[in-house]
Amino acid sequence: MPRGHALIIEDSSTARILLSRLLERADISTKGVATAEQAFPLLQQEHFDLIFLDHLLPGMNGFQALERLKQQPETRDIPVFMYTSQNAERYLQEARALGAAGVIRKQVDRDQLMRTLDIILSNVPDQEQSEAIRLAPGG
Repeated sequence: MPRGHALIIEDSSTARILLSRLLERADISTKGVATAEQAFPLLQQEHFDLIFLDHLLPGMNGFQALERLKQQPETRDIPVFMYTSQNAERYLQEARALGAAGVIRKQVDRDQLMRTLDIILSNVPDQEQSEAIRLAPGG
């Protein structure tokens, strides 16, 4: 049985597949969609432990989707990671202000991702999670 179930919202099928493979190696099952609009009905049908959300999406962008996720009672407590090539500290601050658990760069270090997943899936209190989740490079 997997340790968790993740939703990947990413319009690039290549990036979606790469992240899915990394997560599956960490014993996390995945489901992927190309737009935020496709994600919302799916979130009503299935339980997800984590969400990975691209910033530049067709239709609703990642920050708009993040705001909506954090406003809905059914999804507000699911940790959401922005999955992006953005690398600015300002971007990280804005993502966190909107409720993101962190920012993962598309060139993510596999070992760092595994450590972060261990922290999130171990039910560590939110304050400790915040201090532990600084994803390098660029995080």
